[in-house]
Amino acid sequence: MTTFLKNNFRLIVYQDIQYQGQSLVITDDVPRLGEFGFNDGISSFQVTGGTWLLCEHYDYQGECFEVSNDNPNLLKINWNDKISSIRRIK
Repeated sequence: MTTFLKNNFRLIVYQDIQYQGQSLVITDDVPRLGEFGFNDGISSFQVTGGTWLLCEHYDYQGECFEVSNDNPNLLKINWNDKISSIRRIK
């Protein structure tokens, strides 16, 4: 598990559904998930603190949605392998 740690906000993203596969712990804004090998590669996530904005393009561009709860399967909401940037909502 790779950790990008900076504060109390915490989101864990996974490459596979049901919180499986490679994971990344995010605690701060990430404008380019590709830098961590996760561009368009997230299939599930767990929110353990805060509310987050997940966006389809780098630098929080394109379509985005807010999350504050876990989602074990992004296929069900048509967001599988579409997220390229993530930021905290204060």
